[in-house]
Amino acid sequence: MNAPRTVIAAAIAALALALGGCSAQDTQVAPANPPADTRANEGAGAAPGAAPDSEDKTADVTTADRQVARTAQVTVKVADPAVAAAKIRAAAEGLGGYVAAERIVTEQRDGYYLQSSTVTVKVPSEQLDVALDGLAAVGTVTDRVVNSTDVTVQVVDVEARIKTLRESIARIEQLMTKAGTVAEIAQVEAELTSRQSQLESLVAQQQTLAARVAMATIAITLTPQVTVTEPNPLLQGLEAGWEALLVSLRWLITFLGAALPFAAIALVVWLPVRAWLRRRTPRAAAASAASPAEPSAPARPGQAGGAGPEGPTPPTASDQE
Repeated sequence: MNAPRTVIAAAIAALALALGGCSAQDTQVAPANPPADTRANEGAGAAPGAAPDSEDKTADVTTADRQVARTAQVTVKVADPAVAAAKIRAAAEGLGGYVAAERIVTEQRDGYYLQSSTVTVKVPSEQLDVALDGLAAVGTVTDRVVNSTDVTVQVVDVEARIKTLRESIARIEQLMTKAGTVAEIAQVEAELTSRQSQLESLVAQQQTLAARVAMATIAITLTPQVTVTEPNPLLQGLEAGWEALLVSLRWLITFLGAALPFAAIALVVWLPVRAWLRRRTPRAAAASAASPAEPSAPARPGQAGGAGPEGPTPPTASDQE
């Protein structure tokens, strides 16, 4: 009864040691061979005379098709970035690709509002050159960089690790049927869960690498094409005069705003003084009216008796009565 349990425990330990080293590798092509006793403990997994894993992976890299991920960065001058972005979107969809990201920025420069755009598209790798050549119809290409990254080693390594993990999972599932106690079942399930988690992570890496190889990425920067024209002297003079007028008005308004507090203080002081002056003026007029009249001049000779220098004054009607 103890012998089967010992065999199961030894098999689980051997699987943990063997696959622990495999899962710890990132993108190595030819990992070191596991110890001889570990391979012996795995038992039925390896056939006599089988080649080491490193030799198998090296052979896979040599005979496998090259896996290349291509990317490009392009700068294009266009008349209207928004219109150019729409054309690029349509061209990418026509080639079997799509727009992965798009951004439009509006900035003010020299009194004008200018737009720039950044578009990231993905197209099939075999259509990358066609897509790059098609950008000449959108605008003037000022910068173009194309990069190719060989990911064959990573692809082969991930495939080998996935294969190893799947074989390990199959062996653990077989051990599950032979486990007799609760402790053995729990130990086997823990190992199985760990291997399945590692397998899912490797499958995700494999899908990412496949997507990078299948679809090329193009980052396109669209800049506005600014036309420089000679300024008109008359318009320049009008603009300068108008600007000077506005500056003068601003200075005048600023001066008035600064002078208003002083004017208010002067008004507060002037109103009592003005009232006091008004009260003082009638008093001076009344005083001059109340002063004694000057004596009249004595009558000159010839005016007595009503005779003037021109002779006696004729009597009036009252005198005759």
